[in-house]
Amino acid sequence: MNIYKEIKEKNNKVKLYNDIKFKLIIIPNEEKKEKMSYDICDFEMNCENSDNDNLNKKSEIICNNLKSELNKCKTHNKEKSWKIFYFIKEFIQSLDLLEEFNFNYFRGQRSNWKVLPGLLRDSTNKEYINHFEQEYKRLAYNYPEELSYLPYDKNNRLERANYLSILQHYGMQTSLLDITKNPFIALLFMVSEENKNKINKPSFILYEIDENIHHESHLFIRVIKDANNKRIEAQRGAFLCYDYLYSLNITDIKRINRIILDIEVSKDKYVEKLKKDIEIINQLKKEYENSEEKKDSDFNNIVNEAIEFRKTLLENLEIPKDANEKIDECYEELRKEMLTKLKEYHYFENQLYPDLDKQIAYILSKYNDQSSKKYISDL
Repeated sequence: MNIYKEIKEKNNKVKLYNDIKFKLIIIPNEEKKEKMSYDICDFEMNCENSDNDNLNKKSEIICNNLKSELNKCKTHNKEKSWKIFYFIKEFIQSLDLLEEFNFNYFRGQRSNWKVLPGLLRDSTNKEYINHFEQEYKRLAYNYPEELSYLPYDKNNRLERANYLSILQHYGMQTSLLDITKNPFIALLFMVSEENKNKINKPSFILYEIDENIHHESHLFIRVIKDANNKRIEAQRGAFLCYDYLYSLNITDIKRINRIILDIEVSKDKYVEKLKKDIEIINQLKKEYENSEEKKDSDFNNIVNEAIEFRKTLLENLEIPKDANEKIDECYEELRKEMLTKLKEYHYFENQLYPDLDKQIAYILSKYNDQSSKKYISDL
């Protein structure tokens, strides 16, 4: 019995979440020529997919407050713009201050694809989805000490989810969506070395989950750590098990409040900023030339250099390949910076995988060439 076609159809029809979307807009900053840098340009929100009016209003206040802080930073201290790690930290703390709400589970993704488990994503091979149960059954037959095959039934969903978590641990796409109680662990997954040069509009997701209510009336489950799945406790993990959609009555669903923070490096906003800079510099040049004060012999040279520099950047952005490389470079700089900050807070990628095979891989990586090291503890 293949339940996933029906689950996918049901997921497209049912509203499981009150979604509020925030977008943090980043632009490259190439004035520091030694390396790519960035500036936080803007912060936006959209609550059209949320029916929780109270949360919508509170989220709008948070958005406006953080935008105000960003603008103050731009006005009063241009040399020290707000770094992304501290902005996200401030965002989390602002939500923590909402007494009526408790966002207690988190997820990080390297891209803003739909927040779905691997088995339900549009990009997943259709034949794999169709044959998932057979493949699971075959693995359980060949590895009886680690796995047992359980066809889905609402009465055994916890036990089946436990076996699915083992499959997922070894790399199989399943109907389980990983979440964690620790926001920094979620951020670590988002910017891990595994995602080097792969970051593109990453997402940080926050859930307000009542473990009792949403266990019965949503998809939330806790899986018990055992010898075959040690990383669950290390990652402070839990799952949203989409198998349960197969038997869950639509009328019984209690929606989860979910906040999605997308981080986007915007070419359009960067072009807009460069054009505005040129306009401002030209205006200053005009005012200076019309003034009666003594002329600074270097002034025109400095101004012309600033204008030409920005015009060159604009010309490069008109070449798609160059523009894409610029955006990718900025994403990679964001990723590395956040990894460094997480390390300062003592969050290391190798601690998330306590299994022997993974630990051996980490140890061996320390003795490889520095350029090929893969893990945050080696940065």
